[in-house]
Amino acid sequence: MNSETIKSLFERSRDQYDSALRWSHIILILLLFFHLMIFSPYVSTSKQKDSVAKDLKKQKALIKQIETVRHDLETIHKITNDKLKPKLENFVESLRSDFNSANMTVNKILNASNHASMEDELLGRAQSTTQMQPIPKTTLFSIDDPALIAQIRESRDNPKQLMKILRSTIENQIAQPQFKLLNNFWTDIISPAVITAGDSVLTAIAKLEQQEPQFIQSWLAIKENTEEIMDFIKTFEISPPENPYWWSTVSGKIDFTIKLSKTVEGQLKPNQIIYNLSKKIELALKENKSILDNLDLAIGKMSEAFKELQNQLSSIIGPFNLVALDLKMTINRFPIILSLIVMILTIWIAQKMSEIIASIQLFKDGKTDYLCWLQHKLEFGLLPITSLILKQKTNAVSQSKSTLLFLLVLRGTLFLTWIGIAIIELRKWEEIADQLLLFYFLVSFLVVLISHILLWKTQNSYFSLFPKI
Repeated sequence: MNSETIKSLFERSRDQYDSALRWSHIILILLLFFHLMIFSPYVSTSKQKDSVAKDLKKQKALIKQIETVRHDLETIHKITNDKLKPKLENFVESLRSDFNSANMTVNKILNASNHASMEDELLGRAQSTTQMQPIPKTTLFSIDDPALIAQIRESRDNPKQLMKILRSTIENQIAQPQFKLLNNFWTDIISPAVITAGDSVLTAIAKLEQQEPQFIQSWLAIKENTEEIMDFIKTFEISPPENPYWWSTVSGKIDFTIKLSKTVEGQLKPNQIIYNLSKKIELALKENKSILDNLDLAIGKMSEAFKELQNQLSSIIGPFNLVALDLKMTINRFPIILSLIVMILTIWIAQKMSEIIASIQLFKDGKTDYLCWLQHKLEFGLLPITSLILKQKTNAVSQSKSTLLFLLVLRGTLFLTWIGIAIIELRKWEEIADQLLLFYFLVSFLVVLISHILLWKTQNSYFSLFPKI
C-alpha cells in the first residue's frame, strides 16, 4: 500500500473522527438545552402542579367536612323554626281553649254568660291577625271550693279583684300544666335533636383539629360555641313571665312566645366563624383551580416546544423521523436516555478513534506530525473544557497515560454528575419511586463506566505506536 493511499485513508478516518466529535458535541449541547429549557422547567412545574392538585384535593375534602359541620349547626338553628315555633303557636291555642273553659266556668258561677266586658278583661280575647288551626282544649277548668265561689260572686263588678282571686287557680289548672307540657316537649324533642347535632359537630371538629391544625383557632371557637349551645339546651327551662297576669291578655301570651323564640333562636344561632372560614377556603380553592389551569397551560407550551425540538432534530438527523417521543415519558426516563446517548456517542468516538489509530500505524515514516495531531485530539477533542485545565497545548508528543486517564475519568465524572442532577430533580418531583431512581443511577453508572473503559482501551492502542512504552 503506497503512501498516498495510506494518507488518503488517514484523512478519511480523520474526517470521520472529527465528524463524530462534532456531532457528539452538537447532540450533547442539544441535550443540555433540553435539560435546562424543558426538563428542569417541566419537572418544576409538574412538582408545583402536583402540590397544587394535592392542596386542591385536600381543600375539597375540607370543604365537604365544613359543609357537614355547617349543616349540623344550621340544623340546630332550624330547630327553632321547624319544631319550637309551631309548638309555641299550639301553646297559645291551647291557652285560649283552656281560658274558654275557664270563662264558661266563671260565667256559670256568676250566672252571667252574657258578661262580655269581664270575659274580655279576663280572657284578653282579641281578633287574631293570623289564621291558626283550632286545637282541642287540654285542661278542664273547674272550681269546687265554696269559699272561692263566694269570693268570685262578691267580685262580680270588680274585674281586677276577680283576676287576683282566680290567679292561683288559673296558674294551677292552666299555666303550670301547659308549661309542664312545653318543658316536656323541650326535653323530649328539642334537646335530643340539638344534642345529636351538637355531638356530630364536636366529633367533626375533633377530627379537623388533627387534620387541619392551621385553623386551630377557628376550630376552638366553633367547639366553644357548640358546647355553649349544648349547655344551654341541657339546662334551659321554660318558665312563665315575671308579670303574674301575662295570661290576662292576648298580647301578653303572644309577647311571651315571641320573646321565648328570640331567646332560643339567639342561643342556638351558629357562630359566624364557620361561614367566614368556609368562604376563605372556597376562595383558596378557586385560586388553586386558577393556578392549576395556568400550570396545565405552561406544561402544554413545553409539550409544543418539545415537539418543535423533535422536528428540528428530525430535519438534522433522519432517524428522528421514525421516533415518536412522549414528553412525560421522556422526562421520566431522561437519566436513562442521557446515559444511553452518552454510551452510544462514546462508543462511536472510540470506534472512529480506533480507525484513525489503525491508519497511523500504516505509516512507516513521518508519524510524528500525525501523532501530534492525534495527541491534541485526545487531550482537547473529547472534552473541550480541558483547555482550561491544561492551560496550553504543546506540539510535543505526550506519552503520559496519567493525563489521558485523568481526562477520561473527568469526562465520565461530568456525565455521571449530569445524570445525577437529573435524577435528583426527578426525586423532588415525587413522580417516580426512589427505588426506580436508584436503579436509573446504577444502570447509568454501569453504562458510562463500560463505555469509558472501552474508550480507554482504544486510547491505549495509541501508546502502541511508541515501542518504548
